[in-house]
Amino acid sequence: MIPEIDNALISSLQKGLEGMVPAEDIVQGMDRKKGLSVCNTDFTIEESGMKVTEVRNEEKLEVFDTDGQLLEFRLTDTPVKEILKVEHPRGRFRTAPDDFTFDRVKNAVVFREAPKKGKDSIAVTYELDKPLGESHILKFSLLYSIIIAADNAADRDKITLATIEALYRDVGNLFLQGVDDIKFNRGYTIDAVEGDVKSSVLEYTVTTSRRIDVTYPAITKVDIKKSKI
Repeated sequence: MIPEIDNALISSLQKGLEGMVPAEDIVQGMDRKKGLSVCNTDFTIEESGMKVTEVRNEEKLEVFDTDGQLLEFRLTDTPVKEILKVEHPRGRFRTAPDDFTFDRVKNAVVFREAPKKGKDSIAVTYELDKPLGESHILKFSLLYSIIIAADNAADRDKITLATIEALYRDVGNLFLQGVDDIKFNRGYTIDAVEGDVKSSVLEYTVTTSRRIDVTYPAITKVDIKKSKI
């Protein structure tokens, strides 16, 4: 339904189950003979969601090289709010205050441990004080089923427990990728696509928001008239 949320869940599971389930066996879809299938099976939209609006500011992305020793990375502009995203390496989202803090006096992102040496290995996204328009926030409630198939019941149960733990451990990273909340609903078993060992199903409700942007019209002409006294 929403590709960013599908990808966020799959990425978290691939990371959390590394060494137990090959990454290529954790995919979107229903008919898996082995591994994990992540499926969005239903969704609803909050009726009041369209009434919520917020000012949409221009976003800026800055990238930095790292030398393996530097802790502070100064921004060229001043964020109007808190830092939106910090990635290191690119694609891996860091959280505050566990991984970094933002020093408003220095206008710098300060890491607790020096990032490893690399080119363009840090990406910082933040908002500028430049309103572009308004955003209407549409709130979705998505029902997900994670289907776990294995060759035997012992492996299936082991992977099932590890899957639950992986999502709870990575909830902060999921929030950074657009997940507003994730709630475990229930677990049950179904007949496997192939073989006699039943598959486990974990059912989650994931809430997220989609932004519908309305851009302010450009100012094309300004008339200044002299007032009469």
